[in-house]
Amino acid sequence: NSPRSPLLPSPPPVSTVHSPSLAVPPPPRRLSFTMASPLVFDEELIRKLPKAELHMHLDGSVRPSTVLELAEEQGVTLPTTDLAKLTSLIRVGDDCTSLVEYLEAFSITNSVTQKAYALTRITYELCEDCVADGISYCEIRFSPVLHTNEQMNLSTVMEAVIEGIVLAELHLPITPRVIVCGMRHLSPEVTAQLAEIAWRYQHRGVVGFDLAGPEDGFTSERHKHAFEIVRKRCLNVTLHAGENAGVDSIQNSLQYCGAQRIGHATRLVESDELLEYVVNRQVPLECCITSNYHTKATPALDAHPLRTFLARGAVVTLCTDNRTVSDVTLSGEYALAARIFSLEPADVLRLIDNGFRSAFVDSGTRERLRLDALRRALQVLEEGGVDVQALRHSASHLPHFVHYTIDLSKTSRYWEGYVHPPITSDVVHNIPKTDLHCRFHGSVSVRALLREVELLSPVERTALGLADKTKEYLEDLQRCADCKDEERYKQLQYQLLQRRDQIERGVDDILRTAVGDNVTYMELMVRPDAHTKGGLTEEEVVDAVLQRKRHIEAEGKIAVNLVIYCDLSNRDALAFQRRAEFFVAMAAKHTDVVGFGVFGADLKVEEYAYYKGSFDYLKQHRANVVMNAGRSAAGSVIEALTAGGAARVSGAFQVHVNPLVMSHLANRGIPVEIADTDFLAEHTAEVRSFVHPLRLYLDNQIRLCVCSFRNTQQLGGGGDRYRTDHLHQLVAHAALDMRDLLRLIGNGFEHSFAPRAQRIALHDTFWRTATRVTAAAGFKHIKTKGWFPPDISQ
Repeated sequence: NSPRSPLLPSPPPVSTVHSPSLAVPPPPRRLSFTMASPLVFDEELIRKLPKAELHMHLDGSVRPSTVLELAEEQGVTLPTTDLAKLTSLIRVGDDCTSLVEYLEAFSITNSVTQKAYALTRITYELCEDCVADGISYCEIRFSPVLHTNEQMNLSTVMEAVIEGIVLAELHLPITPRVIVCGMRHLSPEVTAQLAEIAWRYQHRGVVGFDLAGPEDGFTSERHKHAFEIVRKRCLNVTLHAGENAGVDSIQNSLQYCGAQRIGHATRLVESDELLEYVVNRQVPLECCITSNYHTKATPALDAHPLRTFLARGAVVTLCTDNRTVSDVTLSGEYALAARIFSLEPADVLRLIDNGFRSAFVDSGTRERLRLDALRRALQVLEEGGVDVQALRHSASHLPHFVHYTIDLSKTSRYWEGYVHPPITSDVVHNIPKTDLHCRFHGSVSVRALLREVELLSPVERTALGLADKTKEYLEDLQRCADCKDEERYKQLQYQLLQRRDQIERGVDDILRTAVGDNVTYMELMVRPDAHTKGGLTEEEVVDAVLQRKRHIEAEGKIAVNLVIYCDLSNRDALAFQRRAEFFVAMAAKHTDVVGFGVFGADLKVEEYAYYKGSFDYLKQHRANVVMNAGRSAAGSVIEALTAGGAARVSGAFQVHVNPLVMSHLANRGIPVEIADTDFLAEHTAEVRSFVHPLRLYLDNQIRLCVCSFRNTQQLGGGGDRYRTDHLHQLVAHAALDMRDLLRLIGNGFEHSFAPRAQRIALHDTFWRTATRVTAAAGFKHIKTKGWFPPDISQ
């Protein structure tokens, strides 16, 4: 196998003269804390830390005293009326032998929750318990069908629980939301009904759909239709998987149900390949240490794979699962994890942030929840004796989004009266950049093509069918970028990029131009079958591209990964399957082949049926897929994400006509590849009278990645600094300030298909260099001066 693309050893040289006082030294790779005395993470300290609870079952978290009172009010016969004995029946002990035995306790709690008022009460009381536990955001999950034994219908059940969270949000300092659960052991038809009721309440507090219950013998694939229902309506998805079944259950949930989070996932460590995929895609894991021991998903508390997950870079959240049944609090779970896994303050802070970053809320609310939690957590840790100043000022150890948002410094005077200088082309040039969509065919410069023509003999020109005036045509293009016939130019590029030496020179031209424009990471899009007319096989085409790009990478100025793509304009399903199989083979052989592109005209909803087998094949092999979508209809974006399994979307020009789709892209953090082209202008004409469409997308918090695509065809003919020029034009057209610009550029580093370790290294290099460049250019205050309510420290 080939080596991974090298990480950049140091930021590229910056031509701007730097002031020593403004230079930012590279931060340490691991934060060191100093404390007056060893910090003890007991429940009292952790209770003060803000926390998010993402995996908590309503019927497994009912107060035993409430069960007793409700039974008396409703005339329900319980096994005992003694509170202590009842509590012992509801709670399981360490001697619990399985998930099936664990679930038996729920028969008692559910016997008294068949009335609407009872559901409202236990929902509100659970929120009270969460507040007492230091939880400021929670997602309460339950299955409405389990509360219909006394003739309540699903809508009545939903109204009762929604009323409970509304009351809690009105009267308590907490933001509660609801996840509706399907049940694996029930029929797929029942799960579909639950999916229908879930999405109908998504504007009233329901934020997700789950599949719970015993895994063994009840695969998630059986319920995939229910998940198609909710995903097409932009509802979030989490599934219980890998708790009492193996890694196939996790793969099944990802492949057939589109899981955005995985509940439990203790068996994930059995597949290094699947774990790597989950880490690279940053799929959050809802870990419930005590509950997993009770159900014997792990043989002992310290056998839980939490430490392995953290070490590998997974997005791990700590959860209770069932507060009453397992007799736990979230603070207790944090204290337990800190004790048995020797967590440091940085680990605890990371777990806290993971909880908020993984919340199923809108992106604006989630960002503010994270900021408030980080601010409060830093205060609590400092009060506990931790020197957190290094963390406050170390960009490398804060979540990336904090770099562009609010200053978390403990003391920071407002910068009244300071005016930033204009954003010049030179400043833009000196900031490291990415290009996540650079087509090999369409990005070779006119200068390089002219050289290829000069290298051809008269016989070769004749064999290729090149006209005598081809050279003159290219020379005209060099003088006037706007005077070309795009179809003729496109065909000419195909003709001149058929031999191995031609392909290598083409790659050389593209990458060296990118290096000159301070591009430090690129994903080069290659369609191998388009370069086989000269006798090369598709694999030889890929090999030629890889060998040349690795040679240039070795110089240490750029990292490049390959995305193999196909064009579906001809709607050939068999050819698409062959392309998918070829990609999977190349990705298995070369670790720097990282993605598969599906381009051409947007697929219509009904057309996905013809390609279903191929898309399922790509999902099975956990392919990173980027697709054209949303260029002519907003609905095609949802189909690309669900049926196509796309991790990135290219185009999305029409999403503004459907606010639900736009919000879904923002809330899920789905990156959109885009460029300020005539095609974009044509499809967004109705919004340009008010604001540039890129501004519209940015204001709606969509993760835009500005790309070059076929730059010599689409961006005015290209040029040695066309990416810089393109971004600089956007600064004026979309009214970008420096914070906007850095976030726009940073999106490319965060949302590439590169392995997570490479993404982190590249982003850290970008941020350190950008900080230095902007400071030297006079941009002293990029972040907003944040305001926090006075009671944030209470």
